[in-house]
Parts: sequence; C-alpha cells; structure tokens
Amino acid sequence: MNPILKKYIRSEDLKQLVSIGMLFPGGIGLLWAVLYWRNDIQFAIGTILIHVICGAALGLCIAGLANTLKITINLSSLVCFLLAVFWVSPILLFGIENHYMNIEVSIKGLFITATAVFGVSLFGLIGGYFLEQFKRITKLFFAIVFIVIVPVYFALTFPGEFNSNITIVNRLNEGEVKTQPQKRIMVFGIDGGTWDVIFPLLKQGKLPNLKSLMENGQYGILNSIETSGGHTISPALWTSIFTGKSPEKHGLVDWIGSDSRNRFSKALWNILNDYGQKTLTVNIPGTFPPEKITGVQISGFPIPGIVKSSKSSISGIAFGRLYTTESRDLQVLPVTKIGIRPAEKWFSTPSSYYPLYESLLPLTENIEMRYDAFRFGAYSLQLGNLFLKLLDRWEIFETEQQYAIFPMLIADTTNDSTDNYDTLYIFLNKNDSSPVAVLKEGQWSDWIRLGIKRAEAQFKLRLLSLSKDHLEIYTTPLFQSSFFPQIPYTYPINFSSELSKKIGQYVVEGAGWTMFVDEVTLDLLYEHLEDIATQHIRASEYLLRTIPDWGLFIHIFTESDRIQHAYWKYFQPAYYQFVDENLAKLHGDKINSIIEKIDASIGEFLTYMDENTTVIVLSDHGFQAEPRSNYGHHNLKGMYIFSGKNVKNSHGLLHLDSASLPEASILDITPTILYLMGYPVGTDMDGEVLLNIFDEEKLECYPVAFIDSYESNFLKKKRAKQTIDEATKDQLKSLGYIQ
Repeated sequence: MNPILKKYIRSEDLKQLVSIGMLFPGGIGLLWAVLYWRNDIQFAIGTILIHVICGAALGLCIAGLANTLKITINLSSLVCFLLAVFWVSPILLFGIENHYMNIEVSIKGLFITATAVFGVSLFGLIGGYFLEQFKRITKLFFAIVFIVIVPVYFALTFPGEFNSNITIVNRLNEGEVKTQPQKRIMVFGIDGGTWDVIFPLLKQGKLPNLKSLMENGQYGILNSIETSGGHTISPALWTSIFTGKSPEKHGLVDWIGSDSRNRFSKALWNILNDYGQKTLTVNIPGTFPPEKITGVQISGFPIPGIVKSSKSSISGIAFGRLYTTESRDLQVLPVTKIGIRPAEKWFSTPSSYYPLYESLLPLTENIEMRYDAFRFGAYSLQLGNLFLKLLDRWEIFETEQQYAIFPMLIADTTNDSTDNYDTLYIFLNKNDSSPVAVLKEGQWSDWIRLGIKRAEAQFKLRLLSLSKDHLEIYTTPLFQSSFFPQIPYTYPINFSSELSKKIGQYVVEGAGWTMFVDEVTLDLLYEHLEDIATQHIRASEYLLRTIPDWGLFIHIFTESDRIQHAYWKYFQPAYYQFVDENLAKLHGDKINSIIEKIDASIGEFLTYMDENTTVIVLSDHGFQAEPRSNYGHHNLKGMYIFSGKNVKNSHGLLHLDSASLPEASILDITPTILYLMGYPVGTDMDGEVLLNIFDEEKLECYPVAFIDSYESNFLKKKRAKQTIDEATKDQLKSLGYIQ
C-alpha cells in the first residue's frame, strides 16, 4: 500500500470521503429536482446524477490535496468539502440548464470554476488541520458554518417562486371567503368585432355557433368609449369592460401606461375570487404583469420582449426579417442579403440528384439577458440577482455569442432528370447530422428553440422561394421561450412551463400588423397571426379540460383586430384609392376567414358549458374603413351577445339590421355579470345592469342589489405609475398604436 495513503488517508477514509461526496451532493441535487424540476423527470434525474458525479470528484480532489500536503483528513476538513459543494451546486444548475438550451460552457469558465473549488478545498484542509488542535473552536466553527453560511447559500441560490423586479400585484381578499353560488360565466371577446362583418356572414349561412347563441339569447350594439386623448385604446377598453369603470377611474388611460400595476380598481376576476369563485383568463389586453388570482391568468399584450431595441429602427424586433439573395427595398420589413455557393466541409449531407449548394441564415437580432427575471432567485431577499451577476462578471459561461448563424443546404430531391432544386435543409451547424427544419416552397417550419447569450428564444421561418441561385426566407421575430420564459406572463408563475410541455410553444403577441404595407408579407402575416391564435386557443382548451371547477372563463381573440387593421382595404376596396384588384381578390376574404375561425373556436369552447352557464360574446370597439391611413380603423360601434341561463330567449328570430338593435355600453358588462351570478353591483361603477336581456321572472324574484364599493384601502393608495419599456414601445409602434 502507498505509505502516503496509509499515513494520511486510509482506504476506509477514502471510501467514506467518496461516499459522503456522492450522498451529500446527491441530496442537494434531489432537493433541486423535487422542488423545481419534478415535472421534467429526465432533467431531474440528470440534475441528481451530475451532482453525485461532481461530489465524488470533489472527494477525490480533497484526498489528493491531503496526500500532496501531507495533512490528515479530519472532521473539520470536511467543512471545506461541504462549502465546495454548496458553491459549485448553483453553477452546476446554471450550466445544466444552459446546456439544456444548447449553450456551451466556456473554457475560461471551467478554469475559474476549477480554481475556485481547488482554493476552497485547500483552505478547508489547512483550516481544518489547525482547528483540530482546538476542540472548542472546532465546534464553534461548525455551528457558525451551518447557522450562517448554509442559510445564506439557500437565500442566494435556491429557486424561489420568481425573482423579478416585475411586481405581481396581489388583489386577493385575504379575509374569509364568501359563499360560492353554482353559476358560471363564459366570456369570449372578439377584439374589434363588428356587426358589419358578422351580419353578411350570417346571411350567407355561416357562423353557426354565433347564430345559435343569438337565436337563443339577446344581442345588440355595444358602444365603446374614448380615453381623455380621444383614442380607443384596447387595454383601457378591456379594463373598463371588466371593471365597469371609466379609464380615468381605473387608471389605464394610455398606451405608455398600459401596465396592470397601474390599475387601481378590482377587476371582475378579483371580485369573484373574493366570493370563492375560481377564474381563468386568457389573453386580455392590459393584464401584464399577471396578478395573483385564485385560478390561472395568462397575460395579454403589451408585454416586453427579449430583443434589445434599436434607437434608429424597430428592425426585426416586431416584424421579423426577410433573408434574400436579391436586393429588396421594402418599406417596413427589414431585409438581409445572403449568398449561395457550392456546399463544402459538411459532416454529413442529405441525398440530392444534383450537387448540393449552401447558404447561411444569420439571425441578427440581439438577445437581451434579463437578470431580474432569470429562473434562479431568492424567496424574499432577492439576492439571486447578485449571484447571477457575479457569474456573468466572472464569465463562467460563454457571453460572446449574441447571434446565431444557421447553415443551410439546397438539394434536388425530384429525380426528374433536371436540376430542380426544391428542398432546403436548415442546421444548427455543419457538424450536425439532423436538420432543425426541412422545407419546400411555401412551407413553414415548426417552432425552433434557440439558446443565445444564456437566454432561450423561439421563432419560425417560411421558405418563400428556392432555386440553386435564388433563396428567400422569412423569419418571425425572436420571441421569448415559453418553456423557460425570462419574463413572467402567467400566474401561477411556473404555469407557462407546464402549459408549453402540454401544448407546445406559446407566444403572447405576434408580429406587427403594419408590415402589411410590404406586399410580400400579405400571406405570411395572416398565416403567422393565425398560428399565434391557435396557440391561444389550445391554451384555453387545456385550462377548460384540466380545471373544471371554474366560475368565470374569459378568452379574448385579438387576431381579429390585427387582421382587420391590415386587410380592411382589401375587404372594402371601394373606400380606398389605388387598391390592386388582384390583391383585393387574393386577400379580400381574410377578414371573413378569421371571423369564421373564431366562430369555430367558440363552438369548441361551448362543449365545456353546462346548464348553469351563461355565454357572453362581445367586442371592445368596432371597425370601419379609413382611406386616409390606408388601413382599417376603430370605431365606437361594437357588438354583444348574451345567451344561456336566465337570459331571454329570441326563439330563433334574427334581426340582421344594425339600425334596429338595442344598444348598451362596455361599462355595463361587469355590473350585468355580477347580477347574473347573484352578487351586488358596486355603486362606484359607471355602468348599469342590462335589465332588458333578462326574463321578467328573474327580475321580479331577484332585484338588483348594491354595495358601496369592492375596493380596499390598499387599492385606493396611489402608486408610482409603471411605464412600458423601449422594446414594448417598439412592439406598439409595429401595431400602429403609437408614433
């Protein structure tokens, strides 16, 4: 036996050291896995295993140091071992997760990590040797370590609910929950919905679900309101709909302040939560950041992006980008010119009947890392920011990679004795054997997840045209990953990850509709917005399927607003000058098409209603032609439908004439819903109960009750106004809402 090993570390000591090195870090890994990755078994197991391997390696490291320095291993020396594990664990987790997102660990980072572990181990060994000479000091040292250092470690690194300077507002009444009646409300918002589009479709025998609701309920014109600046601002209007109060009273009065923390009034979901009702809300404008509710909230726009803003241009932040081998002079959509050359130096290539060609797709938008919203953080001290900034300053992980470049191969797969290059293969790098996308002309890729600069983004691309000497590709904007979002857009906070694992990627707001100015975007803009809308629908279906005990369900279809803005001049070309007839034929039916898709989605949602459910369909404003601006414009004439329990039945009679319809205000919706559910109406609300939609029997048996206010003293306190960031302003510019 080695005399040094025999003298300083016996075989039994070495076994114990390695065993402790496997069990103790393994326990920490297990704790991380159970508390944070319990829904991802593969990742949880990997977390535990890498901690075990690291712990065993640390044990051997300390044993080697003890032999080299001829220091006997003792109990005090093991303190350094524990400290080393504590210090390395968050770096391991940070590295694992970034590797999970295809981000490489830097050589410099590995060197600094190894040096730090070596230093901590050496300090512990030497310190332990001297401390062993003084028994009482040793015990005191152990006490200090476990009383002070361990809690500080957990405060610095353990995953809390969410660490962010984005405050999650709590409007829940923490007092006694009131009685919960057995009534339910489903609300479907069609942003910009107008009878001017719906009635002609009904006359054509379309929209069967809206028709059924109208035949068995009440409907009319829903008058919108303007803010003090004379504008119809969607977040302000939807907030008025769900508070029953004017913008000046609830606090959201302009686009710059369209932040849910600026709302000083309780919304319908807050009030119903106080009565014990569980609420589900999806895609309501003006609900970012999400607030603490009993149920689930998925925020609507506007929401910050993860791409840094450009002072000179919105660039591809809100529109995406066109990559082409030709020179293009577009008004809105950014263009990057790319080249084509014979393929060379590839690890493996797909089959092709003619020689392969290659090109490069450089994603040129700069991803911004937001420390305030990363996954690691403290429960209340919010010291996690400090730890992550130290990791960044020490350059533990690669920081230079700010962009992604995708190599592409152009192949001929036709076997028709001509060089017909018809297929594009897109790879992460030339050494990969499997492409991330395989496309033919006109096809969209699946959503591609991409790790850049310790952040994860997601995007799609569409192949517009392809040959061996010509290539044109559109890429959507880079959206934050819904699997690992940096910016919280759901409550509960981690629900976004759960949702994405079940339904796939989720994007809050799509590309800006003002890109329709460039004709090349007319098809892909519609298809892209349609895809985003499908994600929202899948999210709502998942909520309805998995949370059956809801009292209020709200889903807002915002795609109708975006598409009516962009395509109204093709829908009503007679109101505009110089509209290309061919374009009007190609795109004039897109507005009708999206309303038909919304009707079909409502029909799917209605399968989750029961005999105690009242269904409401409404819009925040209407739409009309605006020849001066060359796109569709808001007007104040929206629409509403009430159908279901306690609502008067039209008995199949339809009056498809706007001039004869009853009228109501968007301020009347919340008071009416409260009455429907048997709750009193706040006298400080600006709207009224729509008595004309109810059966007389209900009105006689259940007169309207009132309460002074649902507001608490906390909500009446003035808070500093929250303003949107520059990236969000760019998004709103792309939507044509601010200059």
